[in-house]
Amino acid sequence: MVGTRNITLLLAKLFAEQLINSVDKQDLPKNIPDLMLEYLNQINRDVVEDKLDDRSIHKDAKTLAWKCLEQIFRPIPITRENALTALGDNDAENHLNYLENPLHLIQTIGSVKDEIRFVLDPLA
Repeated sequence: MVGTRNITLLLAKLFAEQLINSVDKQDLPKNIPDLMLEYLNQINRDVVEDKLDDRSIHKDAKTLAWKCLEQIFRPIPITRENALTALGDNDAENHLNYLENPLHLIQTIGSVKDEIRFVLDPLA
């Protein structure tokens, strides 16, 4: 619990990691969306080959997160086709694959492997 609000263990863990890694306390995320974006930066740092820049990952993750939320304002799976359409550029398949492997932000689900979902609901 923070103040009078409940938080998830994941958010507390992410913030604690940011606090530990921050040299200057001014760099700490000011809100939950900033915390999630910093998490994306952190996991993207570990990628060695064919790395996408942080801004591209932010844009792609935000786009897919909205697609997963827009129907009922709770994260639900979306079709791979809708995800590719939402990402919209010629390299959408590579961007989607990058979010799935090596970042492991999304996963392909369904018996015919035609849907995707975020691995962690707070990211969506």
